[in-house]
Amino acid sequence: INSSIRSTYFVSKLRRISQIFYIELTPNKNLIMSVNGIYAEDSEGKFIPATQRPDGTWRKPRRVKDGYVPQEEVPLYESKGKQFAARKPQLPVGMSPEVALASRSKKSGPNVHCPIPGLVVLEDKTKKKKKKKDATVEKLANDLTQTKLDNTPPDPAKRLKNLKKKIREIESIEARLLSGELKCPEKDQLDKVARKIEILCEIKEIEKQIYWPIDTKYDFCRRL
Repeated sequence: INSSIRSTYFVSKLRRISQIFYIELTPNKNLIMSVNGIYAEDSEGKFIPATQRPDGTWRKPRRVKDGYVPQEEVPLYESKGKQFAARKPQLPVGMSPEVALASRSKKSGPNVHCPIPGLVVLEDKTKKKKKKKDATVEKLANDLTQTKLDNTPPDPAKRLKNLKKKIREIESIEARLLSGELKCPEKDQLDKVARKIEILCEIKEIEKQIYWPIDTKYDFCRRL
């Protein structure tokens, strides 16, 4: 096995030497270095020298025309939009790369305030604590105001006005029922008519609070 390996290695070396020897000894031949390979040039023009494949076989030399560019060296096509985006500056106008790098590195730290492009101002910790404290105080004040509004008793005069409006609606429904105009009343209308006595009692209680003395023992609801 070792002798077979040595023999294969020796044959590949001989082929490589013969290729180099062919390139060097051919008259009027120059080597041209390219980005991705070697070109040879003789009196007839440029050509690609013979190269060995991975399986050990050889590719024949290949003639190329003047101005030939290998596929690997052809620049990739870029649209005008992509070219414009590549040329577009990545930073705001007037900001230096050093300032941009400093601002990015400090994002995880204190808050950065930039009133002017290129000017980085760090917020003072004392101001930050004061803002937080003011926000807490304002929230507590709003909560207390809302609690006071919720605990404020309703205005008896407004309540009395709303109840009298409901009584007028009920009397209108009753009149339509008696005249036969409303033959199939809805459930909501019947519920309103059924609550007439209850609403009248509440009206009298509110009127007693507003107009009558507090120690009055008169109860209108018991008479109904």
